[in-house]
Amino acid sequence: MSHDALKTIQSYIVDDATKRLMDLTSEHNRSDDDIDEIISLVHEKAPKLLEGLTESNKKKIGINLFLKCYEHDEIVFKQGDPPDAYYTVIRGAVSIYALNSSTASTDNDDERDDRCKYGKFLMQLPPGASFGELSFNANYKHSSRSAGVVSDGSHGQSKVQLQTSGIVTPDFSGMHETEASNVAVLLLIPEKTYMTELYTRHTSKHQTKDKIAFLKSSFLFHQWSMDQLVKMAYAMKKKNFAKGAIIVHQGDRSDQVWIIKKGKIAVVHKMSKSNGKKTQLSNENSGTDIAIDIAELGTKDMFGLVEIFGNHKKMKREATALCPLEVYVVPTATFTSFLHQEQRTAALLEKVVQKRIKWEILRKDYASKFPKMPFSLPPDAERMSNYSISKESAMSDQELKIRKEKDLILFRNMREARSCYRNAISKVKLCNFKGAAEEMRKAKEFCIVAKTLAEEIGDDYKKEQATELLEEAVDQEHSNLKLHLESIGVSADVLPKNSPRAPVDATTRKGSVALVALRIRELEETPKKKNAKKLDEQKRKTSRARQDDKSGYKIGCADSEYSNNQPKETVNEKPTQEQSHTDNNQRGHSLMRKDRHKTIEILAKKAGLVLE
Repeated sequence: MSHDALKTIQSYIVDDATKRLMDLTSEHNRSDDDIDEIISLVHEKAPKLLEGLTESNKKKIGINLFLKCYEHDEIVFKQGDPPDAYYTVIRGAVSIYALNSSTASTDNDDERDDRCKYGKFLMQLPPGASFGELSFNANYKHSSRSAGVVSDGSHGQSKVQLQTSGIVTPDFSGMHETEASNVAVLLLIPEKTYMTELYTRHTSKHQTKDKIAFLKSSFLFHQWSMDQLVKMAYAMKKKNFAKGAIIVHQGDRSDQVWIIKKGKIAVVHKMSKSNGKKTQLSNENSGTDIAIDIAELGTKDMFGLVEIFGNHKKMKREATALCPLEVYVVPTATFTSFLHQEQRTAALLEKVVQKRIKWEILRKDYASKFPKMPFSLPPDAERMSNYSISKESAMSDQELKIRKEKDLILFRNMREARSCYRNAISKVKLCNFKGAAEEMRKAKEFCIVAKTLAEEIGDDYKKEQATELLEEAVDQEHSNLKLHLESIGVSADVLPKNSPRAPVDATTRKGSVALVALRIRELEETPKKKNAKKLDEQKRKTSRARQDDKSGYKIGCADSEYSNNQPKETVNEKPTQEQSHTDNNQRGHSLMRKDRHKTIEILAKKAGLVLE
């Protein structure tokens, strides 16, 4: 640290512990006693920073960390800056801002009007909070800062107690209160030290990036802004349960929402019978308890939604792990605040809750009316109940009807697209290039419609199929154009050298089974078959030539008979068979040249070329 920077830091008025930490970290050569004192002060100011680390890890961090002071409204770093360190607030506070953020807090907006250039306000971090870890990656290819940070100065810590003399009396008579500097004091751990000593622990403990990726994979959260996803990720706490463990009892306090990361849970409603009447149970179980299976929930599903939307203070059902389970737990109050800001997600979950309530009522009525029947779930319960969270369960009956209609249209378009593609391939083999081009055009149109419908209904698998078939049709169309040019004696060099898409081996391409099989059959054509085609073409040419010879001979005979009836001075000599055949061939070749010239002009125009 430079002499000027050291002088600036020492000029700030802060509490004694922070002042001492500044003095110790300003020295490059730190003794073992200095490092121990630094670690002790860091434990006092930020208890969670070094929690769980070994003594050797703590000493390495104590050797390299340093403090910086940021005055009120001073920028700590901007959005898009490369990451240089991991930050912890020692004194004061900082605010986080993000550009192009769709969601912002409305707290203290008047105070932050002058900071609108930094983006939307996300949150304020108090003393002890850390930030800056999201930009670091295990492969050292770090990403730029996803948000900016601005100092809020001392923020409520405007007064400090300082020692009047070197001795502090028990009644604190040796202390006096004074005005503190309006600065935020941050502890910085350099990038190299953070990656070697803290990164692995943070990724295993917080897993912020994994949580964000998990949320994005769900249709409920994939449209959330990044700042909302980050907030949600910080609120999610991971928990593990063994097989058979009870996650929550019926009658427990309803203060959490469970999001299943991996595994399955069984949802059960317990009832008791007394004097022929059914009554809902609490935690205590009696010998006459009956457990009604409600549903089984799997990955990306949620439990505890009925209690949130019904404003129930106690759990109405019990959840048990059916296998080793990993869940994310979010406090009810926090989750509810997110739903108030994300109305789309709230509307989808409300539809899910309505269907869950209907199914639970049905199961309870079944148990009361048929007490001797088994209370286990029927085989097709998942399909009937719509209890699990899915795109279908989050739709109304009208929306489901529209989706089924679009799904049927999508299926028909994909079927027609494949059919047109096969017809085009068949016509190319018969040298019917015009018909093949028309079929390929239809196939592309059907693919585009199918792709649009798949996007509307959110069917990623069908969308991928339509995209693959469309790309295959474009490639095949380019190949057909080359074959057409070669068939009329024009080199394919007149076409653009770059194909519409890089060629891919048909055996490795994804798509329909019929399409792949069709391409494999083309690749497996043996030279014998190709030679057989050539022989067939030669036979057809020979038979046409013979027909031309016969027709030429008949025409010559008719001319000779007609000439015998004319005066002898006008009689012409009878044309030989070879002469008539030559004349017919010359007429045919002249017509072929004209047709070929027109065809070349059309193909060149399509390819965007100008012929000299």
